[in-house]
Formats: sequence, C-alpha cells, structure tokens
Amino acid sequence: MLLGHQQGFSLIEVMIALAILTFSLLGFAQAQLLALHASEQAYLTNLADLKNVELAENFIICGSHTLCLQQALILWKKEIQESFPKGIGKITTFNCSNYQSKIQWFFPFSKLGSSLDLFFSA
Repeated sequence: MLLGHQQGFSLIEVMIALAILTFSLLGFAQAQLLALHASEQAYLTNLADLKNVELAENFIICGSHTLCLQQALILWKKEIQESFPKGIGKITTFNCSNYQSKIQWFFPFSKLGSSLDLFFSA
C-alpha cells in the first residue's frame, strides 16, 4: 500500500471549488438582476415620454374645449395609474396655453422614484 500516492480530489479541494463556483454564480445572478432593473427603468421612461407626448397631442386637438380637455386628462391619469408602479400623473398650467405634464413612479423595492416632465403649448 502506498501512503504518499493519492487518487482523486481531497475534500478541501472540492469545497474550495464549490465556494468559487457559488460566488461566481451569485455575481452572475446579481448582474442579471441589475440588467433587468435597468431595462425596466428604460422601458418606463420611454413609456412616460410617449404618454406625455400623447397628452400634449390631445390638448392640441381639443383646443379650448373644456370638456374635451377634462376627458383627455382623466383618461391620461387612468393610463398612468395602470401602466406604472405607483404611478402619479400631474399637470400644471402656467398660463392659458402653456402646460407641464409630469409622470412619477416608484419601484416596490426602492425608496427613490423616477419622473419625467414635459413642457408644451396647446
């Protein structure tokens, strides 16, 4: 029987290899999660831009018809609440034809929110 000759891997070698593999997989999973969050943020930013432009177009179409403007604003706010996590839509009137629309949303696991503003004239 040979005492100095070993076949296969020792337990410590296997444990070190598993630790390296575990940390590598955790790093990969975290990178995937960050990429998913960034793509969701980009999607919501683009959607907010489209919703703001859509509201501006509706205001231009409505002109000075108050009922049409109110209906467009109600529909816009409803779409914001449905499309964004904790979405809030606000509009500010600077004078009779200059407006600022703002869409704000919050992610469930983040304390910080995101928002997008658009200034337009109708």
